[in-house]
Amino acid sequence: MHRPAVGAEATPERLERVREVFARMGETTRANGVAAAFHPHIGTWAETEEETRFILDGVDADVLSFGPDIGHLGWAGADVIGLIADYADRVAALHIKDFHAEIAERGRTEGWAYQQTVLAGLWAEPGHASVDIPATLATR
Repeated sequence: MHRPAVGAEATPERLERVREVFARMGETTRANGVAAAFHPHIGTWAETEEETRFILDGVDADVLSFGPDIGHLGWAGADVIGLIADYADRVAALHIKDFHAEIAERGRTEGWAYQQTVLAGLWAEPGHASVDIPATLATR
């Protein structure tokens, strides 16, 4: 939360532990008739495109679906449309959000905390900022 959208304190060991947790959760929920979907989010141990790809590439698709948050992935500088296209067969749902890319970039560059970035006006009504929502929804 103090260094959002940059994969703060990322290490291969920590990311492997996170991947293992998602794999176990996915296996447990599937065994109980519920499909789990990985939802990357700022302020968690998996917020960047690289972390997202590591988890999705390391957990079988039949164990873990993908539920991208297009605002949070965009805030982290991810190629959201590319991620959705690359994992289209796993997308269970999309969390639709819009944000001001220039504020996200400034926050990453200047090292703003989560709350400072949000209070600077990061979020916007869908369709009124930087996300091309129609193109995102058309991704296959």
